[in-house]
Amino acid sequence: MPDLSNQQDPQNEAQLPEEILEQAALWLVTLADEEATDEDIQTFKQWQQQDIRHVEAVTEMQQTMGLFHGAQQTSHTHIASQIIEQVLTDAQLEEQNNSWSQPRNLLLLAGMAILLALLSWQILPTDYWLADSRNDSQDWSEQVLSDQSQIHMSGKTAYNVKYNADQRIIELLQGNILVDVAKDAHRPFIVQTRFAKIKALGTRFIIHHSDQRTTLIMLHSATEVAPVEINQHAVIVKAGQQVSIDEHGVGSALPIQPSLLDEAWQQHALVVDKMPLGQVLDILQSYQSRTLHYRTEDLQHIQVSAILPLNDSALTLLQQSLDIRIDKTLLGQIKIEAKK
Repeated sequence: MPDLSNQQDPQNEAQLPEEILEQAALWLVTLADEEATDEDIQTFKQWQQQDIRHVEAVTEMQQTMGLFHGAQQTSHTHIASQIIEQVLTDAQLEEQNNSWSQPRNLLLLAGMAILLALLSWQILPTDYWLADSRNDSQDWSEQVLSDQSQIHMSGKTAYNVKYNADQRIIELLQGNILVDVAKDAHRPFIVQTRFAKIKALGTRFIIHHSDQRTTLIMLHSATEVAPVEINQHAVIVKAGQQVSIDEHGVGSALPIQPSLLDEAWQQHALVVDKMPLGQVLDILQSYQSRTLHYRTEDLQHIQVSAILPLNDSALTLLQQSLDIRIDKTLLGQIKIEAKK
């Protein structure tokens, strides 16, 4: 495993003074705190704009965090033990060599902060904090864009707006949006997620996006959907249809009742019909203040047909009606598993 205290080569060290690395480390630890404010975010952006080296230092620290990102879906306890052992070994070597310096101490503290984030199944959400528009887990809001298109957000949601003379792109990073598209004959309207490129051919649709999949619900007219991660032809999804797109491509279209789902959104509720429980939890996660921990593959056999309120009571209703167990862990997570 790489040594966290020695991530730079000599050339980078010459370009990035220790003082700037120290500031970058402190900024990222500050932003990892759930109590980080909008003022903190704005001040951080201003700090980055002051010097290109500030941006480079942040990028270097984020690359260090990237060492842990792939570990989210593996054995957390085993990896955490390895990280702790390595950090302690590095600290002992530094003490023996009498070469411990304040900036490197701060970098180690930043590494430990990242470890704490890993242990709680959360990696620093810089994309969320720095997005053009974002929403918290129990908030519902809307934005009118420069072309008069409207985006309604619910739950923990974040997206970027990328408009130019040729096209209108919404980069949905996470969460839930209902879109009303304004007509523009010269610029197509596209919603881009990790899994899908969704080109509007009409006006109104809902998208739920998580780390596992993108779910498109057509309320009016149609969209053209192309998968991002595999070579598959684009498909047309029409009003009254719902599709899920993941790393395997675009799934089969399922029938839905547009008026019912539209009304459910207005009432802050979620309508699902024979949807696998894992997929339901993917959506509910964005409305929860606590992390939901579950194995999707262990819950795929449990189908859910329900109208669920999009608040904490949704989990209670699921537990009452399904053969599942819900417990709280020592790390503050909510663990969901099928009863044996």
